[in-house]
Amino acid sequence: TSLFARSPLVWFTEASERHATILSSPNFGYRHALKSIERKGIPEGVDWSHVRLILNGAEPISVELADEFLDRLAGVGLRRESMFPVYGLAEATLAVTFPELGSSIGGLRVARGSLGPGSTAEITEDVSDSLVTAGCGNPASGLEVRIVGEDGFEVAGGVVGAIWIRGAGVTEGYYDDAAATRAAIKDGGWLDTGDLGFIKGSELYVTGRKKELVIVDGQNFYPHDLEESLCAALSLDPLRVAVAPVRRDAESEVLGVFVQHRGELEAFSGTVSKVKAHLSGTFGVAPTYVIPVTNVPRTTSGKVQRGKLSAALIAGDFDDAVRALSLELVAPAKRLDSESTVSAQGAPDAEQVTPEGLEDMMLGFCDQVLDGLRFGPEDNLFEQGMSSIDLAEIHGLIEARYPGGLDIRDFFDAPTVRSLAQILSDRVASGGVESKA
Repeated sequence: TSLFARSPLVWFTEASERHATILSSPNFGYRHALKSIERKGIPEGVDWSHVRLILNGAEPISVELADEFLDRLAGVGLRRESMFPVYGLAEATLAVTFPELGSSIGGLRVARGSLGPGSTAEITEDVSDSLVTAGCGNPASGLEVRIVGEDGFEVAGGVVGAIWIRGAGVTEGYYDDAAATRAAIKDGGWLDTGDLGFIKGSELYVTGRKKELVIVDGQNFYPHDLEESLCAALSLDPLRVAVAPVRRDAESEVLGVFVQHRGELEAFSGTVSKVKAHLSGTFGVAPTYVIPVTNVPRTTSGKVQRGKLSAALIAGDFDDAVRALSLELVAPAKRLDSESTVSAQGAPDAEQVTPEGLEDMMLGFCDQVLDGLRFGPEDNLFEQGMSSIDLAEIHGLIEARYPGGLDIRDFFDAPTVRSLAQILSDRVASGGVESKA
């Protein structure tokens, strides 16, 4: 995963060279790959005509994103029938439902107001107040799937409820955790997955995680739906936005929106206004908190850790930002003089292998990856709030120009642009590293 984060185009070249037939990725991977393709294009010579299946799972499946990926890769032979939306979890030894082989990815457009637990999913053509829910196929051999209401009884087809599963591959409990086992394992050996969904025909449609469902003023909202809408309306990066339910003490549940922001706090006030205006106008819900964060935490499979953000807010980690933004008394964050920053015009010529030239190149790469955030050559990279993915991508850009020039460990040993530039300059001067520029 670290190699993919650093150099997503490697996925295309390696799969092509090895004639891979089965691949997999969550939404995160398709977005990350498409961003890299937009900047650099698909590597020359890539052929994905031999790919039979790309398993798509691990987080809510976006049919629109899958379509975009398939359209972009059609020119290198990828068939539409290869996209394989699946549902599974570790407690079921991964696989729960698979679609029919050879079918194209699809979904149902469902009215947002009909997706709460106990509601019947209403199929609609109204694009303005609906979302597309991906079909994840039928139970794998030896598995049973049922949709259950709050009373523990199975609901009718099309009704949203808790997804329960049973079968030989499903766990009997959690190691050394009797409480978790009692909560998850139901009578008859059924496992409550913690997910919500409905069955239409015989196919499973997953709507989201029960514990992440936001309930405000009696309305149900799925975080991933709000996130996608915000990103589309405000041109925000999908990897840098998270929505989560927040409950402080005896307060009723409220909505929290977390947006990655690394500039001055003063500049974030415009984002707050836009987020509130969009969610209020589109969904009829106003977020109580719109918080700037240095990064949006994710699991190794790409799932947004919404609970982690909510817990940090409840613990008071963002109190300063909340007070400052609410009172509109924002002190400008420290910025460097223009003389100590560099524009994102790119890297220097291949001949500029002096420490200064390499320093400018690295600052340009940082500016490119970090959405225009600028800092000085002696600032600690880890104190700028960079995510591991950001660092991996910056390393990948350096690696593309000077293969083997820096190891990822160098970033931890010498975490400033100036010190990294000196290390790279020394290695180039010794003849151990050559530029590919």
